[in-house]
Amino acid sequence: MAIYKPADLHRLTQQKNLPVSAILLFGPNEAKIRNAAKQIILTVIGSLDDPFSIETLEEKQIKDTPGILRDEAMSMSFTGDSKVITIKDPGSATIKQIPDYLAVTDTRNILLIEAGNLTRSSALRKTFEKAKNAACIPFYDDTPAELSGFVQDQFSKANKTIDQPTARALVESVGNHRGLIEQEIEKLINYNQQNNSITIHEIELLSGDPLADTIEALCDAALLGQSAEALNKIEQLILTGTQAAQILNVISMHLMRLLSMKSDQDNGQPIDNLIRNARPPIFFKRQSLVKRQLSNWHAKSLKSGLKTVFDSIAQTRKNPELSFTICERTILNLGRLSRSR
Repeated sequence: MAIYKPADLHRLTQQKNLPVSAILLFGPNEAKIRNAAKQIILTVIGSLDDPFSIETLEEKQIKDTPGILRDEAMSMSFTGDSKVITIKDPGSATIKQIPDYLAVTDTRNILLIEAGNLTRSSALRKTFEKAKNAACIPFYDDTPAELSGFVQDQFSKANKTIDQPTARALVESVGNHRGLIEQEIEKLINYNQQNNSITIHEIELLSGDPLADTIEALCDAALLGQSAEALNKIEQLILTGTQAAQILNVISMHLMRLLSMKSDQDNGQPIDNLIRNARPPIFFKRQSLVKRQLSNWHAKSLKSGLKTVFDSIAQTRKNPELSFTICERTILNLGRLSRSR
């Protein structure tokens, strides 16, 4: 048994004949797990789309075919080379058959399992940890500092520079999701072919989802009592085809987030720490607006506002033809609640 760190993956995949016959990738970070799986497959067979060397099994297929994993351990690819047997989101049937696979110690194949977050008492994890010819690699969420470093490394590979505050601003604008950050980096590189340095201006211009930005601006305006601005944002969203129920759902989630943060603030947490450490991150340009909302509203009024929104969502379901009128009335009610503070 070997428990590797994600940083050890490069060393592990330097050799075509891996020292184990089964690898478990697990944890909450799906993007890292996906990238690690690709790296392992490329190491073993040199391609990601070879139908003769990659066997993908589903839980139902394994349940309906007793002994299938042992058979796969003893099988060869069409070309006679090693195979990779991949399983995602394994269940009890897979866990039951894994010992039979691991019992075949002379296999040239690799069993590659991608799972979610597993506790130490997980049967799947225990099975791999007890086996001598298996390896576990956990992938946990990146810290903001790790993501900022990742951003700087990626731009460096493209012969571009980005300072740490700007890299941090990019992470805050996208959130703690490496896959989305990679997309934004690619976008910034493509749109800045002539510039060797990435500045905050490019981040503000190109990063983020315009629709999401409009909804966030609507939430901020509504909770700060700026009803006219909030109604203007609703009109913009209508033009994009956004439904009133969607808008109200986002507002309700924003209120619930504020209520959670308010509870922590009332329990002694400094407001600046709450905003700075919020997950998902609050884009730096919005932080002062959210701080004002937390200062203006107390828990009781946030609960009252949340009830107003929930009632409005129920009304839109009963009277869909009046949904936007209901939504606008809700915005006005939130504005009055805010101004009364």
